[in-house]
Amino acid sequence: MTQSLRIALIDWNTSVRSARRAILDATENLTVVFESDGSKDQLNQLPDLLVDVIVIDQQLDSKTGVEAFLALRQSYEELSEVPKAVLTTVYDIATLRVQALGAGMHDVVSIDSGPDGLINAIRSAASAEPVIDLAELAKLLTESPPVSKNNFELSQAVIALPVRKKGLIEKLAQEWPKIQAGSKPKLSLEQFQPLALSLGFLSASEFVIKLKQNGVLDAK
Repeated sequence: MTQSLRIALIDWNTSVRSARRAILDATENLTVVFESDGSKDQLNQLPDLLVDVIVIDQQLDSKTGVEAFLALRQSYEELSEVPKAVLTTVYDIATLRVQALGAGMHDVVSIDSGPDGLINAIRSAASAEPVIDLAELAKLLTESPPVSKNNFELSQAVIALPVRKKGLIEKLAQEWPKIQAGSKPKLSLEQFQPLALSLGFLSASEFVIKLKQNGVLDAK
């Protein structure tokens, strides 16, 4: 028997949260084990619970879903303990997707996609398989460029990498303009996953976005 996925549901709207809980609890192998309106006191309880996937809405009472997740991930002692996260929204997905992926979330799902869209996103998050490839990510970052942000710690971490791992980043930087122009990548996001995790990122997508924000992928 397959173990149910344990879901944490975060939404400031009580009616929406209750409706989602009813749908998810009625779905095979999905069980809501925690729900919250997004308040800090409630979210502080999450690290003590066994949760596989967090479903969090972008519109919370005092902050955005992305901001809440960024704060939440800091409360876990180990990176490996942070649950996968799916962001739900009524807003433009393309704009939010860069923010969500850059925060280490798995993906964004529009409320317009209905229950099936949410359920599929939850199962995808639990599988930990990338929802985007390097070419799609490059296109997304071209259409919705992330805000440039110098990260001294990241810069120092990259400098301190062994030659082989540093070479992988250098190869990506060399390829990046071609990938953005539409050329098929010779690299894949999966190749960066081990390196991303070792440097404290939740996914290869988050890592590449941070490299882009830090200017590492900019043409020299």
